[in-house]
Amino acid sequence: KEWREGGDPESSPSFWTPGPGPMFPQASLTEVSATSARPQSSARGRGPPPRAPAPQEVDLSAVGHEYDPEAFTALRRKQVLRHTRNGSLSENKAVTCLVITWNVGAVPANPRAARDTLGPAPAELPDVVTIGLQEIVDLNAKEVLRADREAGANWQRAFEAAFMAWLPGVSGAVVTQRDSRRPGSAQALPAASAGDKVSGSNSLKRQSPYVVVSCMQLVGILLVVFVRRDHAPNVSDVRTTSLGTGALGFLGNKGAVAARLRLYQSSLCFVCTHLSAHRATAEARNAEARQIEDRLTFQVPRSSGSRSSQGAGSDVDEDASSGDRDSTRAVGVRHHDVVVWLGDLNYRLVNIAPDRARKMVLANQVEKLLEHDQLRQAQRAGHAFELYEEAPIAFAPTYKYDKSSNDYDTSDKKRPPAWTDRVLWMDTGGDAARRVLPLSYTRREVTVSDHRPVAALLRVAVESDSADKRAALYRTLDEWEESRIPRLKIEPGELALGDVPLGPDPLGDSTKGVPEQGKGARAGKAKGPVTHQLPSGADVGRPGPPTSLLLTNIGPTAVKYEFREKPGADSPFPPWLLLTPTKGEIAPGKSQALQLHLGADARGGQRGLPAPGAGPEEVEDVLIIHVEHGRDYFVPVSATLCPPRAASAPRASSAPRPASRK
Repeated sequence: KEWREGGDPESSPSFWTPGPGPMFPQASLTEVSATSARPQSSARGRGPPPRAPAPQEVDLSAVGHEYDPEAFTALRRKQVLRHTRNGSLSENKAVTCLVITWNVGAVPANPRAARDTLGPAPAELPDVVTIGLQEIVDLNAKEVLRADREAGANWQRAFEAAFMAWLPGVSGAVVTQRDSRRPGSAQALPAASAGDKVSGSNSLKRQSPYVVVSCMQLVGILLVVFVRRDHAPNVSDVRTTSLGTGALGFLGNKGAVAARLRLYQSSLCFVCTHLSAHRATAEARNAEARQIEDRLTFQVPRSSGSRSSQGAGSDVDEDASSGDRDSTRAVGVRHHDVVVWLGDLNYRLVNIAPDRARKMVLANQVEKLLEHDQLRQAQRAGHAFELYEEAPIAFAPTYKYDKSSNDYDTSDKKRPPAWTDRVLWMDTGGDAARRVLPLSYTRREVTVSDHRPVAALLRVAVESDSADKRAALYRTLDEWEESRIPRLKIEPGELALGDVPLGPDPLGDSTKGVPEQGKGARAGKAKGPVTHQLPSGADVGRPGPPTSLLLTNIGPTAVKYEFREKPGADSPFPPWLLLTPTKGEIAPGKSQALQLHLGADARGGQRGLPAPGAGPEEVEDVLIIHVEHGRDYFVPVSATLCPPRAASAPRASSAPRPASRK
């Protein structure tokens, strides 16, 4: 069953957000570290992840000296993907996870036992509730070989009904639900109807504050993951798997059921196990635990995955399309941000007589008794669970009781008490970025089984997408790309050419100074163009008109320019003007001077020019310089056209004009 993403990306509830440094204050973990089984070996683990680069750290050397929008688009996508994967676009949200494990001893689903197992109504509803049960059916040969799902469905419905006891109007507790649409606001949950039963009715499901995102059963092992309804749109990539390690090495009387999900941007994995029994089989339990951790895998989409699963600095699939490779990949248990391992691990107390163990329990000598705990010994020796932590144990052993009694085993076997039921976790973030903080670790006094339920309340820092950080990255990328767009500086910004004689070249050379490129671009094969290349100076004492147009590349990438026609025109230039070269490429920091050529139509005609003998005519035009992958530049042009035999005719003008050129 897959839970797909949805909802408004801005509809994130208001959570406690850790400050800088570790995700949870180190001082809060001092007590836990002193008494919990903190792994010392790193042979099978990973070190802390590398520092996530800030969004502003963009590799400017990743592109060359030419601006290519397609290459920049691909590079932008790669940068966003990399920052998403390394977490620099995320912010921490604290969610609470209630994790319960209980060996029910083949007792049928019991709504009252389910309510007592959940415990009293909390001041605030946990965000995630994970319930792992063992022995929900008799572990005889018949049950092991048949697939009976009814027992698991009944227990699931029992806990769904038990959640209703947490609501106002049923338990009397004041419980509020955070409204994901308004951060920081509170919303009262609806009261349950007195007629609600453990039948899974639609009305019950509508009123329940939780939704089931995963439920899986392997013979007698059941794992159900509930998520609070307001978080449901942020749950994705839900997968389940199982592994039998019992009779013949593969049957499901012993083994594991696991579920993984992505909550916001963090991956969580829950593993519920029932390992081999008896004191003498500690090494078998260790081997089963290693086998489960190594062999359990989930098939998840390649586009999904935590940084833990990809490794530091991984660029897996950044440039791969869905058609280039398989759409899924196998993800192991260890490849998640947080792994929670719960169940009847069946580790016992060794090197201690049963009667002495009972006396130490009555004397509340928990710490001394835990020195004989096989799980602690296996962790210290690196034989199993060496990378997992456990909150301090301050409660009595949970096994083995006489059913419906508070007495430890009074049968002929008189098994010594033991902490067989445990909740462990592995945080792949390392000490520098701890994600898990235990809030409580207790047992529930439910007597219908020979085990007592164990409940751990954990605060987990999950990553959620930060709209502010993502917007900051997009701004940085926009500014970066904007800085790479080709840019020109044009001098002068306006061409005021003064008098332009349209008669024959006074020097007698009609093509002097016109490059072949300009002639071809302007007139093709036409003969006899009448043009004038302006002299470099003017009359002494008077500023002359410009003789060239200077283009300077003021950007970091090459500029490829070309003169463009105006709409409806057949040439970029008026008939009396030409600039050469008409197109070219300018390297960063370099300049190019375009030579001006003025005179009669280079195509040999008089279209658009004043008739010979007419008086001077003032004209204005605009030249368009197009820059590839950049903007268009507009250069205003003004001149006075002087037809033949009228070059020296006086002009009526209110403003002084530059001296006429002969």
